[in-house]
Parts: sequence; structure tokens; C-alpha cells
Amino acid sequence: MPLWGRMVDAHPRRAYSVAAVLAAIVPLPWLVIDGLHGVLWAQALSGVAWGGYEVALFSLMLHSTRRSTRPQLFAALTFGNAIGQGGGSLTGASILAGTSYPAIFGL
Repeated sequence: MPLWGRMVDAHPRRAYSVAAVLAAIVPLPWLVIDGLHGVLWAQALSGVAWGGYEVALFSLMLHSTRRSTRPQLFAALTFGNAIGQGGGSLTGASILAGTSYPAIFGL
């Protein structure tokens, strides 16, 4: 994680972009993994990607907002995140009712 910290300090927008791409590819290893070692690598990738994403997003939010608007912005971000997770879970569950896990991760 020190690498993410240095990258965010030097180039916050670039770090955010890299982390967003890594977070987007997190489901892909689950299409091909087989066994415990694959699961461990997939989880490690997920942790690095989402850790970098959170650090970069937080840094960008701090640098691009005024102190007076931060509480409202962070509340809106948290609310939007909750809606996205809930909606994504419900959408995934409805798709899973008619297909398999690999199709969900591929989608």
C-alpha cells in the first residue's frame, strides 16, 4: 500500500484512474481460477485495487472540495455507494436466478 500512497501524493488523478481500471477487472480472475491459490491471488488483486481506489478517491475529494461542503459531499458519496451496492446486489441476484456464476462475473 505504500506504493498507492506515493502515487496518490504525486499524481492523484492518475492514481484514481489506475485504481478504477484495476477495480473494474477484479471479477475477471474469477472466471478462470481453480483452487485455493487462485482464490488467494484474486482476493489479493481485489484488496490492492479497492484499497487504491478508496485512497485515491478520498484524496481527490479532499483536494477538490472546500472545507464547508465536504460533509455533505461525503454523505452523498456514501449514500450513492449504498444505493449502488444494494442495486447491484439485487440486479446480480435476479440475473443469477436465470444463469450461472461465471455468467454473472463475465457480465
